[in-house]
Amino acid sequence: MQLQVGEKMPILAISSGTVTAVWGTAFIRKPNGTLKPLSVGDKVGHGAQILTTMDGIVQISPSKGAPILVKAPADADKSIAGIEARDAEFVPGAGLTGGPDGGLQPGLRVERVKESVGQLEFEFGTERVPPAVPLPFSAPKQVYFEATEVTVADRSLVATVSSPTIGEGGNLDFQVKLTSAVTTATQVALKLGNGSATPGVDTGTPLVSFDGGKNFNPISVTPDGSATITAPVGTAVDQIVVRVPTLSDKLSEADETFKVSAATAGQGAPVEGTGTIIDATGHPTLSIAGPTDVNEAAGTLTYTVTLSNQSATPVTVNYGTVDGTAQLGKDFTATAGTLTFAPNELSKTITVAITNDSTYEGAESFKVQLSNATGAVITSDHITTTIHDDGTGTLPNGGTPDDDRPAVGSVSSPTIGEGGNLDFQLTLTHPSTTDTPVTLKLGNGSAGSTPGVATPGLDTDAPQVSFDGGKTFNPITVDA
Repeated sequence: MQLQVGEKMPILAISSGTVTAVWGTAFIRKPNGTLKPLSVGDKVGHGAQILTTMDGIVQISPSKGAPILVKAPADADKSIAGIEARDAEFVPGAGLTGGPDGGLQPGLRVERVKESVGQLEFEFGTERVPPAVPLPFSAPKQVYFEATEVTVADRSLVATVSSPTIGEGGNLDFQVKLTSAVTTATQVALKLGNGSATPGVDTGTPLVSFDGGKNFNPISVTPDGSATITAPVGTAVDQIVVRVPTLSDKLSEADETFKVSAATAGQGAPVEGTGTIIDATGHPTLSIAGPTDVNEAAGTLTYTVTLSNQSATPVTVNYGTVDGTAQLGKDFTATAGTLTFAPNELSKTITVAITNDSTYEGAESFKVQLSNATGAVITSDHITTTIHDDGTGTLPNGGTPDDDRPAVGSVSSPTIGEGGNLDFQLTLTHPSTTDTPVTLKLGNGSAGSTPGVATPGLDTDAPQVSFDGGKTFNPITVDA
């Protein structure tokens, strides 16, 4: 077979793409005018010059969209004759009009090559390699013709794989669309997984339907996630559904992905879809619990911080004690830090030491506060604990309750000469930070009734009291 000197060669204008299959013989004209045989993997740019024999077919996969097939038009001689009659610088880019016959976009045009090819000669063997699938036309030997897009009904390719989103526990249904309906049983190679979801842990057994999801059958999947399904004759372009059941694990985790790729034999690069599994559990919540009323003798208090449910990732939260009427360093030991929950861990504890002193202070309180959580939401951010030193309040660790309420421990018995001051000193059992009422009884005799007993108002003057050891005095009101 030869390309004759002086023969004029129509050429094809197409979008850029990659050659993914070649049947018969095809060439692409390089910028320097030489012809290069087309092979799988070759890049074909916009305005490329593609020539084929009548039996030559080239499959080109563009960067976007489904693959196309190009071959010599059925009426190439008539097309060329029409071109010659018009003697135009530009001619339709495919078929007779560049539109429906050729399958390319209307208005695409290709340059006519008027110069001679030169002393180039191409020889081929007489044996013809049959195409991979039956073609609906004959393939006689003849000179090269302009290539144009055709449809081969018997060759179904995977056009798209959908990317579904489902809540955890639902089914990821991947729709595998074909370029044409299946006219012969067609195998589709699948690859399942390769996302953040773990097959067998986050997902169940994959299933396939060839009737749009009405009926499903299990898919046999190898350990590496590979599988092959066979679409029966009559399967429509949009009726293949690969179903991946998802499992609800009651675990708080990030949304996860699961991928399905699909390709028919000889298609080249597979088409991929990515499913998203929305976590049904949501973020775990954090709360704190512990003693609310304790006795000052309790010693060490324990607080528990709890997650509402397990998390697949670490959770952290800061904590710290906060002053109230109780003061850090005086009534309790300041405590602060960060709690880190490992995956699947549910609780952590915080300890705070309280001070048991002898001073009566009354009920005092402080807080243990949570803040700045990561991986969880704080719903109960603090707990308030009240310390009692009046004998009340719980003792979580056991023991004897503390009672620092002051009482009169003793009263002195002074002696003084007549006309001097009797200074009675009252001693309390505990110091107090609060006012302490003291009930007094003054006198204990009546005028003239008992020898040796002083009569208030006759033998004594108005009583006074000092709270600073006798430096200053104030009158005492005595009930009649």
